[in-house]
Amino acid sequence: MKKKTLAKIGFVLLAILIIAITAMSTMSFRELYGGQWVCIAKECKEWATGDAWITDNCRPEINSGNTTLVCKLTIENKEYTAPLSIINISNVKSCRKFDCITEVYVRGTIIE
Repeated sequence: MKKKTLAKIGFVLLAILIIAITAMSTMSFRELYGGQWVCIAKECKEWATGDAWITDNCRPEINSGNTTLVCKLTIENKEYTAPLSIINISNVKSCRKFDCITEVYVRGTIIE
């Protein structure tokens, strides 16, 4: 009986630890990037427009019967995912004048 109880307690503690780690990584992203324009593309590519970026980085995902576009963002070598509904993509800037040609404005929580 004690082994089962200890196993249940261990499982609960592991679940709490996973939730805490996820929350901390989301919080740190929000502190750094939430509500700001963030550079997502530095290379000068002809396809670096908002529509092309969505085609390359977003996929439909079904959750609770609803289909939403979920996008992958790579920022400072870390990969995040976010629904397209919280992402605004800026116009492409001239590759000759700016280091960052495509930016994204994040309005909500992004999951690492």
